[in-house]
Amino acid sequence: MTIHNPVWQELAPLWQQTKGHPEIRIAVIDGPIDQQQSCFQGSRLKVITEIVSDAPQNSFSSHHGTHVASILFGQHHSPIKGIAPDCTGIIIPIFSDDEQGNFKPASQVQLAQAIRIAIREKAHIINISAGELSSDGEPIAELKEAIEECKAKNILLVAAAGNNGCACIHIPAASPYALSVGALDQNGAPLESSNWGAPYQLQGIVTYGAKIPVAQFGGEISTARGTSYATPIISGIAG
Repeated sequence: MTIHNPVWQELAPLWQQTKGHPEIRIAVIDGPIDQQQSCFQGSRLKVITEIVSDAPQNSFSSHHGTHVASILFGQHHSPIKGIAPDCTGIIIPIFSDDEQGNFKPASQVQLAQAIRIAIREKAHIINISAGELSSDGEPIAELKEAIEECKAKNILLVAAAGNNGCACIHIPAASPYALSVGALDQNGAPLESSNWGAPYQLQGIVTYGAKIPVAQFGGEISTARGTSYATPIISGIAG
């Protein structure tokens, strides 16, 4: 399967200089990942199951987590070329599935806990391809404190702007201490589903978020679309 990816083409000159470094640690707060994927063979991944201990399965949370991690850490001997394959990945699952196999979202308390784990693990960058709509943009106190600790420790928090297609506020992307990421199509136009709004104008960025090659749970490769997949591109470039 051949997938055209403008990101790979534009990153080729950077990859000639570096594909990251093991001392740079990128935390991924997302779903469980399928570590048996060929793209992860040879990668430096540490999985921390303090919040969600479920084994990866054929479900939305595992697909999402595997997609995001592969964009970052896919080894270049595989069909999925990660943005920063030589960086160290800290995988912190916070999403899971209920007994019926339905997606089970995480709470702001769990997100705050995951951020603190990433801080403890000495992450330089934290990727959050998720969030929660908010009317006022204010996270709960525990999450606000965790985000502010990232700022104090000079940790880059990269968060998806969301896919509601509106001028709406998505936490934690709307935090003044986060770099929010919106999504573009392959022609460089904003995706209709990508959120926008005043909070993102000061600390926001956009990049490709359509037809992004990803590892699919169970061994296949596919493409993904949305701010969730634009976000790890920015995290990887920063790494």
